[in-house]
Amino acid sequence: MNKIIIFVVAFLVLRFFFKSAKLLIKVAIMAALVILFIKFRNILWM
Repeated sequence: MNKIIIFVVAFLVLRFFFKSAKLLIKVAIMAALVILFIKFRNILWM
């Protein structure tokens, strides 16, 4: 089940990349900010 979800997400990401590289860049930046926020929060909790 997880493999199917990963495949669908990868397919959508590739489709967005071919449709609009700018949108993909925005999503990547937002994802990076979320990851950094989670890591920063974990450091504060420790």
